[in-house]
Amino acid sequence: MKNLRLAVLLAAFLTACSSSSTSPAPQAAVRHLYAAFLETGGSLVRYTSPFSSSSSPSVTLTDYTPLAPAAPAAIGKNLYVLNDSVGAATITGFTTPISASSTPSITINLTTENAYNLTADASGDLWYSDRGGPTVGEFTPPFSDTSTPALTLGTANGLVDDGPAQIAFDKSGNMAVAQEEGNDVLFFTAPITDVSVPTATIPLTSGEGQAVAFDSAGNLYASEYEATGIDVFTPPFSNTSTPSFVIPTAEAVQCLQFSGSHLWTWDFTPEISDFAPPFSASSTPVFNITTGLQDFETCIGFGS
Repeated sequence: MKNLRLAVLLAAFLTACSSSSTSPAPQAAVRHLYAAFLETGGSLVRYTSPFSSSSSPSVTLTDYTPLAPAAPAAIGKNLYVLNDSVGAATITGFTTPISASSTPSITINLTTENAYNLTADASGDLWYSDRGGPTVGEFTPPFSDTSTPALTLGTANGLVDDGPAQIAFDKSGNMAVAQEEGNDVLFFTAPITDVSVPTATIPLTSGEGQAVAFDSAGNLYASEYEATGIDVFTPPFSNTSTPSFVIPTAEAVQCLQFSGSHLWTWDFTPEISDFAPPFSASSTPVFNITTGLQDFETCIGFGS
């Protein structure tokens, strides 16, 4: 992964979805599941609900930008994709529903060539990570071709070189940033400003920080690039936090997303897996999706 120009997909939900680690609930009524993977020209595939082990893509959008590996964040009826190519990373916006012939409605240029992750917070702001900076940056709406970051975090805020990977927000606006080279997860308490520093640096002992997600109770889920399993941390978080338990996985998980109370993962099998609560050290997927995926760096998200 360190030698790949990769931007990882992360999405915010179009409507408020509750999630819990303790009480079972049916899948949220999400509209589409998106998966993006790194290949020549870049590809984005869309699955339509209801989802099952027999799901296959309803739309495949290819070559939407040169070397575009990456990643939707859904806000309203718009889908934003982080694209990282040599010397020219961009955030491109699409109006949904997308089709195989969709073209971007806006393109935001980033001053980086190592963009990695894109997500949206509850306010509809876009956040991206850049391992080369290292940087975590925020864009506020309305978005346009001339948008510039409203806020950036860097080494003064606790980020390390080649560090920032997936970003996640809990329902209170607190932010977690997985760090590959830091082998940790940085936890920032809201509100996030340009002088924010982590209130906790949560160590990951088995490998490099890769993916993070929060459930509605504020529990933190984290995975590592070269280690199987999903670490589950219970707040309050500190520099000495250890997992309450580990959800077992057959492969290292590269992306985590919640949809309702369900935890979704992507790994190098390659497959997308749906885990239902209550979660424990003996959790297994409800089902796995494999059709339409390729063995490239990939992440997932949900939207319209």
